[in-house]
Amino acid sequence: MKLQSEDLMTKASKWRIALARKIEPIYANHPKVKVVIVGGSVGRGIADHYSDVEIGVFWIEPPSEAERKTLAQQVGVVYRERMSSYKFDPRQPGEEEADEDIYIGGDKDCGFNVDIKHKTIAAVEQYLVEMFDRCRPHDNRLAEVLSHSIPLYGQSLAEQWRRKVATYPTELAQKLVQTQLRFEQWWLCEQFAKEEEVILVQEQFSECLTKIISVLAALNRVYVLEIKWTHWSIDRLKIAPSNLLHRARRMFGQSPQVAAQQLRQLIEETFDLVKLHLPDIDIESQRQKASEKVPKWVIRSKVDLTNLENWQQELLQKVKQAYVSNPNVKVMMLSGLASQRHISGLTSQRYASSNY
Repeated sequence: MKLQSEDLMTKASKWRIALARKIEPIYANHPKVKVVIVGGSVGRGIADHYSDVEIGVFWIEPPSEAERKTLAQQVGVVYRERMSSYKFDPRQPGEEEADEDIYIGGDKDCGFNVDIKHKTIAAVEQYLVEMFDRCRPHDNRLAEVLSHSIPLYGQSLAEQWRRKVATYPTELAQKLVQTQLRFEQWWLCEQFAKEEEVILVQEQFSECLTKIISVLAALNRVYVLEIKWTHWSIDRLKIAPSNLLHRARRMFGQSPQVAAQQLRQLIEETFDLVKLHLPDIDIESQRQKASEKVPKWVIRSKVDLTNLENWQQELLQKVKQAYVSNPNVKVMMLSGLASQRHISGLTSQRYASSNY
């Protein structure tokens, strides 16, 4: 993976890299620090005037609060906010870190924000073994940072890490695709679209698009960190549905039902791409689940939909009888859409009767 050429970087990125280079010696001179990098949008070369600077500091052993505070003071910060103390969870390799925001030139309201993330060398090494030797999927944030960061100190070790994440084994790609290629809740998109629940349907659209991009990233053997930079992430996807970025953007300006149909088409095209490029993955069961028009619990009930209201009435009576015999139960109320007489699909108007 090649670093972004400085000639292609945004002006905001160049300015922030220059600032990071001024900060780097303060941390690099500490005997326990072996690597310092600048990551995030600055490391990718796409920062804008809203971007902060994300600096990663990698230690031989976890730094104490006193050590981190002293180094921040040497940077000349006006305000320091400790976001998290040092933590380690062996079940989440690579996740242990201490995170702090420091502000230069002013307080939290008017100073320039520099986000300092502290990790140990051992945590990174464990993460790389789990992800790339044992092919056990974990959060890909660290892999993305290592692949697109700019080393400021400890270039040799940072480059070694970069080469490791660039391997991207096929087995890892398969497992990541299997994790994300799940659209069992697709029927909710259709339901919310038909009911014109604008906020809920937009949430479902965003969730589905995030999964699509994650699947495509695995097919392309690249890492996607933030949906915030969607255009940058999608531009890197050589294997993708045609005009993906344009179609994704247009979706949020369409009527919910039209957008749902367009999203459905993107999902089908994503399944086709997985079948083409990772043929060893059995996608048919997930494809079938994504095509189900009603929730599983309705299918399993094997209820004749023409007699659905009678079935619901009988079910409610059984529930009522089970609880009213308990002397501790004083009041039973029906809530949800049925109690408000907003009846659709699987909800019976009889539920809203004052008798219950």
